[in-house]
Amino acid sequence: MITKEIEFDAAHSLGNGYIGKCANLHGHRYKLQITIGLNEGQNLDEFGFVMDFGELKKIWQEEFDELYDHKFLNESLGIQTTAENMSLKLFNDLSKRINNDRIRVVKIRLYETPSSYAEVDL
Repeated sequence: MITKEIEFDAAHSLGNGYIGKCANLHGHRYKLQITIGLNEGQNLDEFGFVMDFGELKKIWQEEFDELYDHKFLNESLGIQTTAENMSLKLFNDLSKRINNDRIRVVKIRLYETPSSYAEVDL
């Protein structure tokens, strides 16, 4: 397995009847960990990789960064932007893009603060 860390800055609010500080507009420096693994019975590629870290970074930059980095997540994602909901969305969206006969997204861990994260895994 490999894990790539990506950081992005974004704002959100929890509104929708939620009572607490996070109901108000605020921002985070998110840290996302994307873990990719081999499907059962599969081997490393011809170069000895599960997946090239550079390719994973390129997928993020080309297809996901514009939805997350320096965005108001409530608008760009269209979901209640809890760390749990965002992790599930990231897991599903990245799986659709990356999973194939050889590799799959194994785990997403999204840190909202340095000491608080949500995680989705197989």
